[in-house]
Amino acid sequence: MKDEIKKKLIDRVFESGLMAMFVSCYLFFISLGSSNISKDVFILDLKVFAFILLMGSILLFEKSYKNDSGTIFITALEVALLSFITLYMQYIYFINPHIDTLNYILILVFLFYYIIKAYVLYVVGKKEHKDSLSDIKEILKDEEQPQNIMTEPKPGNVGVACDATQEEKSDKPKKKGAKRAKKKGDKE
Repeated sequence: MKDEIKKKLIDRVFESGLMAMFVSCYLFFISLGSSNISKDVFILDLKVFAFILLMGSILLFEKSYKNDSGTIFITALEVALLSFITLYMQYIYFINPHIDTLNYILILVFLFYYIIKAYVLYVVGKKEHKDSLSDIKEILKDEEQPQNIMTEPKPGNVGVACDATQEEKSDKPKKKGAKRAKKKGDKE
């Protein structure tokens, strides 16, 4: 594999790992905040964090639309999901003030998701690289298209093949006509 393609794959996996670390740290600090901060301040913090994450996801959606980038769009979806989880944590906190176990479960779920995502990105990138090296698909695609021998003549070639046959046909009547004229002339 070329170094630049390998570097690109590693960068994509590294970005996925960074996002996993960010989400894990974020949820860990929320878990710490739920046990060390008063209830009113914690709920206000959750609202502020949810707002910040939602604005970040909207900006990422706009950037992905502008650049027509699928990877930025997926990151925007991930950030939007995290903001919705943060927004609903305040309601879960009312039901159970000890949301530590929920946060640890969410950390594990997000870590599992990002590990799978990194693996899929690497495998798909490697497969795309192997497919780009082989031109067999292009050759097969060209062979599958039937080439009809009996096609209509192209505009530039119309007069080439038809002129000779028309001259031959036009010569025959002239010869017959010339013979007739001679015969008529002979009779007269």
